[in-house]
Amino acid sequence: MTTPIETERVWHQLHEALVIFVRRRVSSDQDAEDIVQDVFVRIHTQLGTLRHTESLHAWVYKIARNAIADHYRGRARTEHMVEAARIQVDDGG
Repeated sequence: MTTPIETERVWHQLHEALVIFVRRRVSSDQDAEDIVQDVFVRIHTQLGTLRHTESLHAWVYKIARNAIADHYRGRARTEHMVEAARIQVDDGG
């Protein structure tokens, strides 16, 4: 039988390592902190779906990798929208 895992316990076990993991993959400390906060929100809301507590670390890091990818996708979308607006202004639109 597996023991239920609490978000707070995961936070204490993995927060520092996740900040380092994410910080190595993004351009700023603030982005890293924001992403880690998002990761823990996802952990908290999805913790009930984890079937095997032995795979906790792998599951958490998968969530972190997805959050990093989402961060870059959102940034690319924003940059695209800014560029489209710039082109429209340059064209007199």
